[in-house]
Amino acid sequence: SHDHEKLAFSANQKIVALEPVLYETQLAGMSTSDIAICDLTRNEAYLLPGASDPNVLEIYPRWSPDGSRIVFSRSPVVSHPANIHFDLYVIPVDGGEQSVAQPIEHAAGNGRSNYFPRFSPDGKWFSFCQCDGGDLIRSSSDLYLKAGDLKGPAHRLECNTPYAADSWHSWSSNSRWLVWASKREGGIYAYLYMTHIDEVGHASPAIRVPMTKKH
Repeated sequence: SHDHEKLAFSANQKIVALEPVLYETQLAGMSTSDIAICDLTRNEAYLLPGASDPNVLEIYPRWSPDGSRIVFSRSPVVSHPANIHFDLYVIPVDGGEQSVAQPIEHAAGNGRSNYFPRFSPDGKWFSFCQCDGGDLIRSSSDLYLKAGDLKGPAHRLECNTPYAADSWHSWSSNSRWLVWASKREGGIYAYLYMTHIDEVGHASPAIRVPMTKKH
């Protein structure tokens, strides 16, 4: 959280891994996952009410910049991880036992899988990954952006490539740059790329982050 007093994490997970796929990565299936909070000041951990249904997968929690809410991915359990369609939900952290998670507009119920939510540090933008199904690194995975208040449409960033995964992203401290992992070069290894996000949410062409070889 913003005050460094609480941690959010995925708990009660059971994971089964399948063999890797070219341009993607190792598929991992889950039968259970809940969102939990660790309160560092009270030295206790507990499942988050409204985000810990034993019959639903709840994973990838992310705090809002003010620490009042958590965004997470949610999906029914399915037989194969590639068929999962995650929806992004938001829930108040201190809403009590009757807290109800709400779907995020244009990041839920869209027939695709939505996951890896991120807020820019200044709270202006909300980014996430979207693909045809599943999570982790999928060849159909792209980066999407919408307003940080979670209202209004989401759009696919111009820096994505259509044939390979763009995933696992993070914001710079000044909220102007995104860095992410892409498998656009050969489909086996993921390399880091970065893009500049302008004032209206458009992305500059992707730039590969230089890697220095050790001698």
